[in-house]
Amino acid sequence: MRINLRNMRSVALAALFAGGTALCAATPLCSYDFETEGDFAADFNVTNNSTDTDASHTWCWTKYTTGNRPYYYAHAYYWSKKSYDEHLTTQASVALQPGHAYRLSYRLTAESSSGTATLTPGYGTGDDLSAYTMLTPVNATFVNKYNGEEFPLVNETFEVAEAGNYRLTFHLTGTTGCGIDDITLSDVGNPLTPAAVTALTVTPGADFATTAAISCTLPSKSVTGGDLASLTAVKIARNGEPLATVTEGVAPGAAFTWTDAEAPEGTVEYTVSVLSGDLESDAVSASAFVGPIVPMAPTAASFKAGTEADTYTLTWTAPKKGVNGMTLDSSLLSYDIWRVAGETETKVASGQSGTSFSDTYVPERRVALHYEVAANYGVKQSERAATEATEVGPVTLPFANSFANATMAPWTTEKFSGSKDWAVASRASSPYADPQDGDSGLCFYNSYSAYSEDGSRLITPDILSSSSTNATLEFWMYHHTSGADKLYVEVSKDGGAWNEVSGFAVTVEGSPTGWKKYTVPLQALVDGSTKFRMAFKAVSAYGYNTVIDNVRIYNALTEDLSVKAISVSPLMKAGVDETIAIEVFNSGAHTVAAGAYSVAVTLNDEPLATLDGSEVASGATVSLEFPFSPNATHIADEAHALKASLIYTPDEDMTNNEKAVSFNVAGSVSPVVEDLAVSQQGDAIVLTWTAPVDTEGYVPTDIYENFDGCTVNEETGEMEGTEWTAYDGDHGETGGWFGYSLTKWGIMDPSTNSYAPKAKDGSLYATVQTPKLGDAEAGTVHADDWLMSPALTPFNGNFEFTFWAITNSPNYGDVYSLEVLASDTDNQPESFTLVQEVTLNTNSSNWKEWKEYKVSVPGTSKHVALRSAMEAKSYSKSIALDALRVRSTLPVLSGYNVYESGARLNEEAVTETSYTIQPSASRVASEGTSRTFAVSAIYEDGESALSAPVTIVTSGVKGIADEACGVKVSGTTLTFAAGGEVYTLAGVKVAQASAGETVMLPAGLYLVRTPQGAVKAMLR
Repeated sequence: MRINLRNMRSVALAALFAGGTALCAATPLCSYDFETEGDFAADFNVTNNSTDTDASHTWCWTKYTTGNRPYYYAHAYYWSKKSYDEHLTTQASVALQPGHAYRLSYRLTAESSSGTATLTPGYGTGDDLSAYTMLTPVNATFVNKYNGEEFPLVNETFEVAEAGNYRLTFHLTGTTGCGIDDITLSDVGNPLTPAAVTALTVTPGADFATTAAISCTLPSKSVTGGDLASLTAVKIARNGEPLATVTEGVAPGAAFTWTDAEAPEGTVEYTVSVLSGDLESDAVSASAFVGPIVPMAPTAASFKAGTEADTYTLTWTAPKKGVNGMTLDSSLLSYDIWRVAGETETKVASGQSGTSFSDTYVPERRVALHYEVAANYGVKQSERAATEATEVGPVTLPFANSFANATMAPWTTEKFSGSKDWAVASRASSPYADPQDGDSGLCFYNSYSAYSEDGSRLITPDILSSSSTNATLEFWMYHHTSGADKLYVEVSKDGGAWNEVSGFAVTVEGSPTGWKKYTVPLQALVDGSTKFRMAFKAVSAYGYNTVIDNVRIYNALTEDLSVKAISVSPLMKAGVDETIAIEVFNSGAHTVAAGAYSVAVTLNDEPLATLDGSEVASGATVSLEFPFSPNATHIADEAHALKASLIYTPDEDMTNNEKAVSFNVAGSVSPVVEDLAVSQQGDAIVLTWTAPVDTEGYVPTDIYENFDGCTVNEETGEMEGTEWTAYDGDHGETGGWFGYSLTKWGIMDPSTNSYAPKAKDGSLYATVQTPKLGDAEAGTVHADDWLMSPALTPFNGNFEFTFWAITNSPNYGDVYSLEVLASDTDNQPESFTLVQEVTLNTNSSNWKEWKEYKVSVPGTSKHVALRSAMEAKSYSKSIALDALRVRSTLPVLSGYNVYESGARLNEEAVTETSYTIQPSASRVASEGTSRTFAVSAIYEDGESALSAPVTIVTSGVKGIADEACGVKVSGTTLTFAAGGEVYTLAGVKVAQASAGETVMLPAGLYLVRTPQGAVKAMLR
């Protein structure tokens, strides 16, 4: 793209490589960046003076995209057969005038590393390129664009002899192509303006002093290459702000130095320009870091246990640079070191030389230990580098480890014979075994590869004896059928000799095979020590590997029951009974008798059940079960919280006596009751609603066929033993399938051929093939075979038709399909209409796998059918069917449940759409009592959600049999002893009577006022 910065129409050229001169003082005139191919065509003319006429080998626009950056530029593409003589000329011109210096800059690259490419820029007016003034030729160098390298920048400054509108040309000669980009022409002002300084450097003060020495070479030439007669001054700026103007020692070409005695700390940029009278050069900038340097942090920090007990050796790699990227003097580095044990940090070294350190640390308890090291450089310190943490020191009981995720720590090993050792793995081989606790880790001794009598110990960390009151080992071992390898348990007190647990040795070979738990008392070998270690000693008998998992050392309690687990379905269905099981584990030393404990179960913190405990032996688990019937009141978006709390008075550990789980309750997906209404009739409350599903005249349909017990009549060819009817529409002979040649749907017994697919359900299935190819036209045959259901009972809904199908191995491009059809009248083929075409699974990798298909069929249908309409071009195709089922989808409504404020009122399902709640001795309708009700529907798949609740405020009016306030109620008649008035509850007067007079009104609730007082009366 051409960028005209001052409405100029020309570009001037330069051809001298620039070397770091800042160009900010120049006034840019125009620029070309070649962003689009259209801009290239609009801005440039191309002249090809070579003998070839191939446009791709002369100047053209190109793009080059890599993972590093894109390039858009003009180039003459490399061609080994070409000698280049090409001009790239601007179409527009720009006005230039004498007395001004102009700088042309552009980026240039050779398109190949072989051959030469010389670019000579020039400028002129008109179309005669031979009359243009040519500037300095430049030999282009090759740039590896794939690595994201920038094209080298070329600069040249020049003057024009007379004013005019000048155009630019680029003349390429040589034996290889070149590329050009970012052409810019700038007006740099008076030709006598001095050039910029060169070799500018900034040297920070020694010993981190805040000073900076500025050095450079002053220019001896002007911007156009003329000799400078004199220089007036050097201007210096610091971080963009004027700092000093120096006039002494200033001469063309002289070496110049100046020191900033008050330089700030950090990276400081100095900018230098020179003056020749009023003419100022371009400014040149350089920077340096001044003052103290913050070193980078050390790297590769790590530590390991030393050769002596409780000693550790820390090592690290010294930093080579500061945070500002400057190289450090390694002789000036020292280090501070901290020990971090758990939450306690201790500085253990200051000003440490070298890159290693030894520390002695005796922990009182098991703790996570790591070290941190920081580098010092002068007065500055780096960030800390931290090692990884390692658990060190003695542990306390209980100690448990299961080698999760194949991790050996904190165990150590000690080979006492042979070269094989204990190792960890995510699962075992020889024998094959998954972890006992499913945590992707177990431990094994490599008995399989060891010689007989070789062995190794697997050792715990030190354990504080003060935490041991009845130390007991529990572990799991995997038994298999090969090898007399032995596993022993040993204890070492205070670092002393190993002592075996008397009488305990386990042989790896055993029956039944698999995981087995062992419990070993240790306290007798621990007594009298300050700390102890336990070891598994494996001794090889040249058998399979010795595999263990899930190790625990704990203080066994005399009495300790715990809730081990709660077995409950995470998703229940309202109206479907469940069984909840509570597992109780006895980790104590004694058997606990039946009835000695109980388990209290709560649901959402409300009592649900109390279970009497059954006898549980030491180390055993029992399951206590109770029924739970979720109903519509349990249906909610939030999970229910079920908690089991064990009650056992002698229990010595109460922390494991509770466990909680959660579950959700879902309702039937069938419709809910939507129009529940409530009214008071005397003292009774009546609920009424409409059935949510109309089942009038509905007979559920569920027809299933797996063809077991079916045969084919050899004389008639008809299927027998099934209500499904086969119809042969193509009357063709078949190619057969696993020895069967069925011209229409028939029965197959796969037990007679080992290559035939097994049945999906049972032992037999139905199958059919396309006719033989024979002399069929164009090698294609068409099937027309029907399998029709028995009669269905139509209803207002849809049937769900499901079946399982399988095909023989297809050829490429074969498509297997079945048509599902329905008839509203009879089972004659002409009575059926298409419901859906089903394409069967014919993936060549799994064509022997049965697949289920489902189709919705209108409920008006009296028959449903499957029609094979396959086409065969290469060989006979075969389809098998099994487990056909036709079911009506209208839910079966079996009744209702009625709830008041969450409590179910009915014992048996309500079968009507009304429910009357009669008053009881404990609950008679009283004035102003608020009562809320809801109803759920009961379906085959459970209970629906509750209807929207309805609330009634009871009137407290009973049927008045005697006189009250001088009025007698009889049916819809009121008789007044001394007269009175009758009002509706809304306050509307509807009747007035004198003494002894009778009033008859419509049934309802009224307010009656008499001289004796007021009363509510219910007329019925």
